[in-house]
Amino acid sequence: MTFSTGIDSGPWAIVHGDFNNDNQLDIVVTNYQRNSISLLMGNEEEEFSDPQIYSTGNDSRPTDVVIADLNNDQILDILVTNSATNNIGVFFGYDNGTFANQITFSTGTNSNPIKLNCVDFNGDHFLDIFVFNKNLNEFVILFGFNNGSFLLTTTYSLGNYSNPESFAISDINNDEQLDVIVANSKSNTIDIFNSCYSTGIDSGPSSVAVGDLNNDKYLDLVVANNGTNNIAIFYGSGDGSFSSKQIYSTGRNSQPNSVVIGDLNNDNQLDIVVSNCKNDNIGVFLGYGNGSFASQKIYSTGISSRPQMLFIEDLNDDTYLDVAVISTYSLSLTIFLNNGNGTLSQRIDHDIRTGLSPNSLAIGDLNKDGHQDLVVTTYYGRNFYIFQGFGNGTFENVATYSTGSGSRPYSCVITDWSHDNNLDIIVSNCVTDNLVLFKGYGNGTFSLNQISSTGDNSCPRAIRFGYFYYDDLIDIAVANYGTNTLGVFFNNIYTSGERQTTYSTGSSSHPRGIVLAHFNNDFPCEFFLS
Repeated sequence: MTFSTGIDSGPWAIVHGDFNNDNQLDIVVTNYQRNSISLLMGNEEEEFSDPQIYSTGNDSRPTDVVIADLNNDQILDILVTNSATNNIGVFFGYDNGTFANQITFSTGTNSNPIKLNCVDFNGDHFLDIFVFNKNLNEFVILFGFNNGSFLLTTTYSLGNYSNPESFAISDINNDEQLDVIVANSKSNTIDIFNSCYSTGIDSGPSSVAVGDLNNDKYLDLVVANNGTNNIAIFYGSGDGSFSSKQIYSTGRNSQPNSVVIGDLNNDNQLDIVVSNCKNDNIGVFLGYGNGSFASQKIYSTGISSRPQMLFIEDLNDDTYLDVAVISTYSLSLTIFLNNGNGTLSQRIDHDIRTGLSPNSLAIGDLNKDGHQDLVVTTYYGRNFYIFQGFGNGTFENVATYSTGSGSRPYSCVITDWSHDNNLDIIVSNCVTDNLVLFKGYGNGTFSLNQISSTGDNSCPRAIRFGYFYYDDLIDIAVANYGTNTLGVFFNNIYTSGERQTTYSTGSSSHPRGIVLAHFNNDFPCEFFLS
């Protein structure tokens, strides 16, 4: 089902809301090429009207769009970033679904704003506007007065040539105010607003995990530094700042590329597991609960295996977390069973030589036998493979499903997308630019049910699921590497997840991974992208 936004409009971003109070979904789209927004009004037949066009100004090049009630009249308004005219455009709404002409607010000379959000930053219960200015490598905040007016008062520099790769907005210091976290690949730093935390010269941070590592009830950060062969831990202080990094070596030339956190030795303290790609092993750092960790204990994944993605889960029904690893060179799925004391047993290898370059792993009980099963995708193939688990740590490849000719599947998740109490499988295809949904029947069998485009040249990579809207339906987030966006598929009665809402992650950011968490114990969840 396709709805036009206008000839040569170049639609860039999309959001939905009920703009005329008829309890039907309406949609607004930014048209980058046509310097406008398109408003499509929904009806009871789940169809949309021809677009109403509102100009954003000559050569404005609108990118991102959000909706919010900016002037406290209980009616939704529209905000857009006009990237070429260096301002934010606001369209104040009327209760009949029409909007006033655009009012603009400057974001600074040559700022090139491309991403925005609308939240209360200063705790006055009035909505403020948060903007990312691409050209200036900065964030700016326009504070609101609850009457539709705003004042640009605060600028946070990320530093010249910082090249921000990913960011998140959440309340990391439990002060009920949102904070901004940015990962900068070229400067090898993490920025918390204008506080800069170096991960080390040439460190090349490749993966991040979040958890309370020292039992002080504040979130800490663990970063895998692929370039300097270590993990860096930043301890949160509860006021929005972090301590200087604490470094733990992962071994000479180890090139760690994935890190996860969990309690491996059942002592109620978080431990760290990292995949060391170049050294063909995984490393386990047992935690003491006070923020310090034992030296790394390594477990071989096999000669020239090149371990990549990690997953921890109880795979043999003994209540202890086990480790599953996929290795791209040896084309294998490796299982390390937990002995219950933080040590891992001899590895169990499962050959995936029917595919090429396994790169993603998901875990779930696909046939309702009470045992965890595995799904593995292979990037240079066009398939995913189902391994049935028997509850004792062993698995058998029982089925193979095609993701489409030349699709290059990159990531997969297992979740009940169809809301029928049966687990489904969703796969991102990097070359064919789509997500494919395989509906599960609760007996371990699946059928291709839906193909959803992520946009031309989007090259979707990591997928995550969660509750992003105020309902009890699972939604999907995807990192679109090629188009530098976060894509969200809302699973509701209007869209059934068929149409994507995108959020810019910044020019040349090329997002690869996503982490979801409730950092401020609110609803819905927040996003980390890498």
